[in-house]
Amino acid sequence: MAGVTSDVCLALPAISAMREGYDVYAVMDASGTWNQLISHATMHRLSKEGVIVTGWVSIAAELQQDWRLETGEQLAAYYPSI
Repeated sequence: MAGVTSDVCLALPAISAMREGYDVYAVMDASGTWNQLISHATMHRLSKEGVIVTGWVSIAAELQQDWRLETGEQLAAYYPSI
């Protein structure tokens, strides 16, 4: 999940979904925030609720599953340079 603001638009639906029995991934770098303190507080709150806090790169890799597929090279082009 992602949201316009991480502390409201992401956190509240993510926590609700967890309580309904869903496995929830909070994609933090796809969600907005007002400042770093809010981001850290939101990640802490989500983690305490059992939400998996992550970023888009790990989600993309998990969805790709097998880098030998034809989409592997296309996806890798979007990864940030290290």
